[in-house]
Amino acid sequence: RQRAEMSLNIERQSFYKAREQKKLDEARAMLSRLPSSNERAVLLSQMATSYAGDGDKATALQLLAEAQASIGDRARDYGQLQAQVEIARAYVQLDPMRSASIVETVFDQVNELSGAALVLSGFDLQANQYFRDGEFVAYMGTPLGNIIFQSSQVLGSMARDDFNNPRHVSDRLMRVEMRLMPLLQIAREALSSEAP
Repeated sequence: RQRAEMSLNIERQSFYKAREQKKLDEARAMLSRLPSSNERAVLLSQMATSYAGDGDKATALQLLAEAQASIGDRARDYGQLQAQVEIARAYVQLDPMRSASIVETVFDQVNELSGAALVLSGFDLQANQYFRDGEFVAYMGTPLGNIIFQSSQVLGSMARDDFNNPRHVSDRLMRVEMRLMPLLQIAREALSSEAP
């Protein structure tokens, strides 16, 4: 087990080196050896952000398409939800509408998961971390709280250029207390972009 983990760490370091040197094919080859599709998707998203920052939109979009294809549209665990948020974050500067669409999908699943957690809260001690007196506790120490917070940051980034679309996306969250976090982030970013 230690040998396998050491080998993975070497692959990751090789990936980071190839990414830094903008050796796209080498970096992709290193990524293909990582066993976690979630990790591959996140790293592809980071590469896409780097290429977008360098003005290579075509490569960035291609990398994001690969990232999305590696995890699919419907997350099966929190790691995939996290990867979807990272893909949405990378799309903000390339295709804000696509970014918003991904966050909508994430919020739809958050609604399902929070509904399930509410039902389980009286039966399962783990589910109690999400609700107090029937109200969602939006604190970042929980997987759902983290997903909402990070999605809120993505929406806030979009609000610098377009206030209405991110606000409409936040409306996808069914619980009022869940919507507060993205709405506050959207307002903060919109107001800071208007400051002199």
